[in-house]
Amino acid sequence: MEIAKITSKGQITIPVDIRKKLNLKDGDKVIFIEDGDKIFFTNAAKLTFANMQKDIKDEADNDKAAFTFSWKGALSNIREQYTSVELQHKSLEWR
Repeated sequence: MEIAKITSKGQITIPVDIRKKLNLKDGDKVIFIEDGDKIFFTNAAKLTFANMQKDIKDEADNDKAAFTFSWKGALSNIREQYTSVELQHKSLEWR
């Protein structure tokens, strides 16, 4: 547990160990999160990045659910692009 003193301007110095854990540097912003009678704070950039990762993952999961694949359709597209000899050469490259 760390303790910090509030200045007359309402400022506090975040202890070094906490700054290191949150990867806070000079000029970084923190975000305050209220949870009932408790207040938490964290690195705003880190939280924003984590939220972006979650949004991207959720979007990818939704796309997976909507994605269907047909070997027949895929193979017909490949057959239209390459001759049988070219396909044999490509299959060796793709290995």
